[in-house]
Amino acid sequence: KLLNELLNKGIKAKVATKPFSSQLKSNGKVIIKNFSRGSIIIPAGIQTQKDWRDIVATSSQSVDIPINSLNTGLTVRGIDIGSGSFRLLKPIKVLMIGGKGVSQYESAEILFYLDDTLSIPVTVVEQQRLSSVDLSAYSHIIMVNGKYNALRKSSISKLNAWVKNGGVIFGQKLGAKFLSEHEFLAMSFVTKDEINQLFETDHLQYQDKESLAGRKRIAGAIFESTLDTSHPLAYGYTDNRLPLFRNSTLIMQHNLKPFMSIANYSAQPLLSGYADKNMVNRVANTSAVVAHNYGKGRVIASSDNLAFRGYWLGSAKLIANSLFFAKAFSTPVVAN
Repeated sequence: KLLNELLNKGIKAKVATKPFSSQLKSNGKVIIKNFSRGSIIIPAGIQTQKDWRDIVATSSQSVDIPINSLNTGLTVRGIDIGSGSFRLLKPIKVLMIGGKGVSQYESAEILFYLDDTLSIPVTVVEQQRLSSVDLSAYSHIIMVNGKYNALRKSSISKLNAWVKNGGVIFGQKLGAKFLSEHEFLAMSFVTKDEINQLFETDHLQYQDKESLAGRKRIAGAIFESTLDTSHPLAYGYTDNRLPLFRNSTLIMQHNLKPFMSIANYSAQPLLSGYADKNMVNRVANTSAVVAHNYGKGRVIASSDNLAFRGYWLGSAKLIANSLFFAKAFSTPVVAN
């Protein structure tokens, strides 16, 4: 929230992609403070506004986040302040494809998290109107769970060109599957036939039909993922165990490409709730959140609802990081 406010007020900020330690004053004493990956720095030398210090102070007080003042650009350990490992951040402008065919629940959850919690406004455009929108005015496009068959070929081509030219597109659940089917996303999904093959049906009777259908569903359960905390989309996390809320059978195929996966399901992922052991085993060790380059842009995808009902905040941070730190990573897709 603070970063978004500062960027919109013209303050230039950078994100650290490597840890460092620096000197700062505290109660009249010089101390050494450690800063992790994802720390935000506001270098004095690149600011263009005379009152930038006042802007930073006022904004930090409004959200009750303290600002550290560094004594020098030279660090005690790790990267120096002038290092290229600090990546310049840019203001964001978010568009979400919504309307008929798109999950009103997941759309509202994203809107609540971004607009209400982080004060990041989101423009919502219906599929049929996307062809008339100037996409160059936006930095990010979000596609939540839904059917996107109302998108015209011209709109898909427009999206393709926009991402290749530097846009960031984020797909969640069926939004991610759409990106896969239209070759934005270099991942495939487990098919319904593959899920059906997990269950033995030879000795079942008609009365078992409803029970079988229930076993093939994941209606709402908590699954454990392992997070790559060194990845820019996971900045701010200190624990590499991240519980995710899963309420669908959309499963990404096992990913063999290096550096694409930000979160992978663990070998025994079910933490809470009910899911058939066949489904749990099929989810195990697959990717939950992936990201890679697409031309000059980025494609980010999740098989799960990262901001479930506005209170599942543990994984919601991945969405915020996708907005601000998408250009801090580079993962070109290389064919196996």
